[in-house]
Formats: sequence, structure tokens, C-alpha cells
Amino acid sequence: MFHVTLGLKYLSPIVGVYLYRKGYFTAEGGASLIKFAVSLLIVYAAAFVFRGIDRLANLDYRTFIKALVEARNSPTFQTKKALVGYDFEFWAWPVDFSVKELNSDRKKAYKAQPAVTNSSRRLQAIERSSFPCRILSYIAMHTFGRSMVYPGSTSFVNYFLCK
Repeated sequence: MFHVTLGLKYLSPIVGVYLYRKGYFTAEGGASLIKFAVSLLIVYAAAFVFRGIDRLANLDYRTFIKALVEARNSPTFQTKKALVGYDFEFWAWPVDFSVKELNSDRKKAYKAQPAVTNSSRRLQAIERSSFPCRILSYIAMHTFGRSMVYPGSTSFVNYFLCK
């Protein structure tokens, strides 16, 4: 899935220009484009259905889902220990702490203090010179960095190891 979405993210403008030049944005071309999109949607929906059937038939997956639901309903050490043996996305892990659970008195105690500003020329020069680095870090984080941030997300590393 990682390789497909990465390719679509960067190739979509090129594909759009190609389709425009070939005349697919006219009435006749639009009909064939809609037929292609509907058939692609049917194949994609069938893949989701088959994946769901396969997950229902897989005993390991059913055991994992049972352990995950149990850990979410009653988050104890034992229920979380059962999840350690599985590799799954970080967002699905049961939440240990939530800010929403704090009462209003404790929220007031944790309010951030306003930052002290320094208007020196040196600080402004440092901020201006770090702008290209911020742009590069933004690009890196939004292309390949997200998949490397979460534990268990090794598709990027596996991609380069397989080549």
C-alpha cells in the first residue's frame, strides 16, 4: 500500500496533464473515464470484501482483535502484554492517558505561560537563516518521515532492503 500511495501522490499531476492532452476531459472521453473509474472502484471494493472475509477466516487475526478489544475495554498490564506479540499500527494501541479526562481545575494549572520574546537582530537573523531548513524538514517529514515515526511502520525500510 505504501508504494502505491507514494506513486499516486507524485504522479497525479502528470497523469492529469496526460489525460487532458489525450482528450479524456471531453464528453466522449469522460464517459470512458467514468467507465474505467467505476471498474476500478468495483475491483477496489472487491479487494476490501475479500480482505474482510480472509480476516474473519484467520484464527490469528481473530485472536488479535479479541485481545485488542479486551485491552481497550479494560486496559490492564495483562491485556496490554497480550498485544505486545502483534505488529499493528500505533493509533490502534489503547490510550493510557487522555487530557480530556482532566478536570477543569487541573487544566488551569497546566496552562502554558506566554513565551518571552526577544527582538534582537541576531535572533531575527537566526530565524531567517533557519527557514530553508524548515522547508526541507517539512518536505522530508511529509514524504518519508511519517512512515518512520511510528513503531511497527517499517515499510519504508523494507522497501530499501528488498532492492
